[in-house]
Amino acid sequence: MKTILFFSFLLLATCPEWAYGQFKGKKFLSGDARIGFNTTNPDQGKSNNSYNYNLNLGIGKFKTETRASGWNLSTALNGGTSYVPVSNETIKIDGIRGFSVGAGHFWEFYKHFNANFGIFGGPFVNADYQYKKETRFNGTESFEDKTQAVVASLGLSAGAYYKLNERWWLTASLAFSQTFGASYTFVNTTAITGDPLEASSQAISYGFSPGITFPSVGLGLRYFLRD
Repeated sequence: MKTILFFSFLLLATCPEWAYGQFKGKKFLSGDARIGFNTTNPDQGKSNNSYNYNLNLGIGKFKTETRASGWNLSTALNGGTSYVPVSNETIKIDGIRGFSVGAGHFWEFYKHFNANFGIFGGPFVNADYQYKKETRFNGTESFEDKTQAVVASLGLSAGAYYKLNERWWLTASLAFSQTFGASYTFVNTTAITGDPLEASSQAISYGFSPGITFPSVGLGLRYFLRD
């Protein structure tokens, strides 16, 4: 998998400046969205449901025929309603369970195979705020952890495009690697059942992660602005 991604970027780096189409100076908007809903109805007990969305938006510009850069914004959310039996009672877990928002900068290098199809890839840097609420159980007691984190990351991504017409491309992500990440995390814990409890902790962490997620498939659209 690492070999595949290496040769993909090697191919991009050796792409000639002349290519199919005239891209230099063109500005574009890109984006992809995912929305999900799920409901379960057990034979005994109350029904559970969940929902989530993920939205990514970007704006960029071709600096040359084979090189582009730009900025992106992202946000995600998940939540739902579930019922969990604890000791002699049933606890309702309801509402938003996670949320994130972030911004970053990307650099992309292109290999145009013909007038309609090509691949691209390059590095990116991101900064994100993340919120997560989790419920955990310890015997007859239950606790709620609220986690807030500020995360900075550096990585690589690769994808492909197919030209639908002069204004629209269909894009697909193919591989993803978050090479380095650093975060500051704050956790607040409260007791839902059992003895009263409230505690907090914080941590700073960082690390390298050279692994590659391949394939990392996701579809999106790109629109080229008028000159």
